[in-house]
Amino acid sequence: MSPRKLLVCIRQVEVFNVCIKRSMNVMFVCRCFPQLISSMSSIAEHCLPSLLRTLFDWYRRQSGTEDESYEYRPRSSTKSKGDEQHRDKDYLLERRDLSIDFIFCLVSVEVLKQIPLHPVPDVLVHEVLNLAFKHFKHKEGYCGPNTGNVHIIADLYAEVIGILTQSK
Repeated sequence: MSPRKLLVCIRQVEVFNVCIKRSMNVMFVCRCFPQLISSMSSIAEHCLPSLLRTLFDWYRRQSGTEDESYEYRPRSSTKSKGDEQHRDKDYLLERRDLSIDFIFCLVSVEVLKQIPLHPVPDVLVHEVLNLAFKHFKHKEGYCGPNTGNVHIIADLYAEVIGILTQSK
């Protein structure tokens, strides 16, 4: 085998190893995330109000909505007069926001199941409801590249509200 072919083979093996490592990391994250949510549910049996406050703080920090007067607006509904790169950036930022909502809803669903075991102040329940209905209100006439994801998030917020109604 020539030295050039050997170098090409070595590079391909290195690229393959990097791909394997990345896929192993993704599989690890995928296995750990449900375990993390499950453990949060167990923790919620003992300190649900604190866990909910921490979850809201995380949500605000991730969303950049630490200001109490923040009103949710989908990014793609604003008319972009800029170039395609600006629209792509809006698309990615909206997708990021939807990812934050997705994680928030998944954790909320598991954590709020513990309300019958550990009562929660009404202020926190109203905060969950306000957040959910802000999303429903602004997503009603939405039509954009993230439409499918928006519907998934709406379904998850509906599930959160359903859990609240069952337990309250």
